[in-house]
Amino acid sequence: MSGRRYRSTIACQNCRQRKVRCTVTVTGIPCIGCSQDGSECILQRRRGLRNSDQSLLFVGRPRGSPIPDGDSRLVQSSPVTPNMPAHLAMQSPEARLSEIPQPTNTGRINDTQSLPGSNRDREWELSGATIANASLQPQGQRPFYTGDHTGFTPVLDVMAPEDAVPRHILLPSSIPVSLSRQDREFLQYKGCLDLPPNQICVVLLQKYFHHVHPLIPVVEPAEILKFQHSSHAKDCNLLLLWAVFFLAVNFIPKDTVIAAGFPGRMEMKASFFGRAKCMYDNGGETDKIVKLQAAVLLGFWYSEEDDYTQPWYWTGIAVNLCFIMGLHRNPDSTRSNPSITGRRRSLWRRLWWSCFFRDCWLGLTLGRPLRICLNDCTTPMLSLADIVSDLNDIPQEIRDTYIPRDFVQLSEHWIILLRLSQFLGEILTLNYQPHVPRPNIQQIEALESRLLQLRLPQKEDRDQCPLLAFSFYHLQLHYQSALITFYRPCLTKQPEGLPDSVIESWQTRVHNKINSAAFQTNAILDSLTREKLLTFTCPMTPPLLVPAMHIHLLNCKSDDPLSRQLGLNKVEFCMLVLKQMQEAYTVASVYRGIFAEAIRRLFPTHGNDAMQVNSGMSELPLQLAHGAHDFSMDSLPSEGLIDELLQESSFFNVWESLAMMQ
Repeated sequence: MSGRRYRSTIACQNCRQRKVRCTVTVTGIPCIGCSQDGSECILQRRRGLRNSDQSLLFVGRPRGSPIPDGDSRLVQSSPVTPNMPAHLAMQSPEARLSEIPQPTNTGRINDTQSLPGSNRDREWELSGATIANASLQPQGQRPFYTGDHTGFTPVLDVMAPEDAVPRHILLPSSIPVSLSRQDREFLQYKGCLDLPPNQICVVLLQKYFHHVHPLIPVVEPAEILKFQHSSHAKDCNLLLLWAVFFLAVNFIPKDTVIAAGFPGRMEMKASFFGRAKCMYDNGGETDKIVKLQAAVLLGFWYSEEDDYTQPWYWTGIAVNLCFIMGLHRNPDSTRSNPSITGRRRSLWRRLWWSCFFRDCWLGLTLGRPLRICLNDCTTPMLSLADIVSDLNDIPQEIRDTYIPRDFVQLSEHWIILLRLSQFLGEILTLNYQPHVPRPNIQQIEALESRLLQLRLPQKEDRDQCPLLAFSFYHLQLHYQSALITFYRPCLTKQPEGLPDSVIESWQTRVHNKINSAAFQTNAILDSLTREKLLTFTCPMTPPLLVPAMHIHLLNCKSDDPLSRQLGLNKVEFCMLVLKQMQEAYTVASVYRGIFAEAIRRLFPTHGNDAMQVNSGMSELPLQLAHGAHDFSMDSLPSEGLIDELLQESSFFNVWESLAMMQ
């Protein structure tokens, strides 16, 4: 490779004198070097240019300084540079000058990669010195994790040999990125800068804090609700606001969707997700906490265009940001870190455990390995104060409008769900890793004992708030899914150390337990249906039906005709519930399609479309009596009868219900 160095065709006077690369063809006047030095950026013609090019004279002042009127050194014409777009090269000099990016009064260059060589090196050295100094004394608000016992962290410990420096430090805040006019026009074109009418924003925020925030408390309510003080987009973080609105669409009434100008809920969700993603990619956000919060929320988007992998993609971004900022480690592990406030600690814990929660249940739902191993993590478990302390910053009248009155109980449910997620992580690690030996009977029994000892809240007999009642059932759905996931591998392989004499009885016991958990799932869905709580279902609800539906489908392969029919009826009931969720959640349609095809394979004469259930009650008892193995669609029971058929222990209820309906 040739070592010859090529000089830039166009460079300002200062950069030529210092013999450094000039960025004027990229950034316009002034260049980065002159902007840093606070000097005038003068662009002159090079010797040897033709006389016709002698007008190539530019003067640029330091960024932020005004250009006086009548300055004799003002630009006379705008040059055509080698990198200039074709549409600018064809314009007049005055028009080209108007297209040059305007200088911003940032005071400091963010992109050190584009600095001239000497300045770039100096900038990186200053960054390293800032990290070293911040490890001894906080210097800002931007979280930075120095790492563990490898890398340059031991070097920082040398600076304070009497005591190890903290691993979580705060650096000076990043300078906000000043968007160019073209970027702002693009965001405006995509609708990112135009919020819905105020009355629709109020409904969206109410639904978010009632239905989403208790299950995934990643945002700070006081920060989001600042919007209500002014209703101006400039007073809130648009990236977070669009992400919040995107999830809230699942719960708003249909008339609100129409009032917002959308034909349906799916179209409104797609539009809001597109705006949030556009802000994430092009909005110039530099705060990693905000990007982490947005990534967690955007991880609830499903789309056919990407094979429904968006949840895995966005959750991966969120987990990576957690590791980058060190949220997986306790900031007080070495010693108390006074630079981390209690509010910041609470937010970090909520973010970390929210990512862990999503990682576990997405790994179960999508059949993917866990990204997070708790053996590498020291972040303490959440406390109730970590969740509810944010409410103290919200005025009471705003709190009554947006925060549910049972928020404390809802938060307690979520903490229990996090403990259950820890068990799920152990289950997936113990039973589903390909290159680990089979667990022994002692490991299985120990984990089963701890799992069964998890105390779940009991549903109160008195009238409960519907939101709190749904939270109770939703927690129970998670628990039954975890039980099925725990027992399912034991159906095909027994643990190590199990005596041969008890293998058959042990597998029978496991089979009964897994069927009981699947039956309990259907019973919970029945309660949700009878109490009209299916409208409260969230994006995490449809996947919770899959483990039980899988067990019901396995029972459809039984040699016993009655077991086959009961398994079919139970999976069909789950299909009916998924049908109710289709309006808001694409993934519900995907699951229905998968199980419909499985039913068609198991029951070829079941009908052309297993997702449509017609009434034909009178033929069912006759088929049961004759022990038919295949059932046509017309022979399936009506929706009102399915609830009775689920009660396997009460056979007389089926006949009583039939007599009453006839």
